[in-house]
Amino acid sequence: MTSSSYNCVYCSGVLEHVDEFRKGFDEITRILKPGGILLLGLPFRQAIHMAPHDFWRFTEYGIRYLLKDSYEILAMVEIGLEIKGFPGTYWIKARKNHQGRT
Repeated sequence: MTSSSYNCVYCSGVLEHVDEFRKGFDEITRILKPGGILLLGLPFRQAIHMAPHDFWRFTEYGIRYLLKDSYEILAMVEIGLEIKGFPGTYWIKARKNHQGRT
């Protein structure tokens, strides 16, 4: 895929299954145009699934750290709040910075 070729990338329920998730995330960033939108779903409290390829869970702070160099977070929503402060999933909408890493 060509760098900076997509206006929007939707990635949900994927990165927790990628052993080197940072490489996968960097590839998403590479193909997304500056100003493009990333729609990202990341688990925090989920049962193990697709074993043995279920590697990661993400906190709000880890997500903010992951996005800080290349994205502006437009929205971060917690889903599955049956237990206060312990969401099931985070849904993120972020815009790629014009000067962001690729």
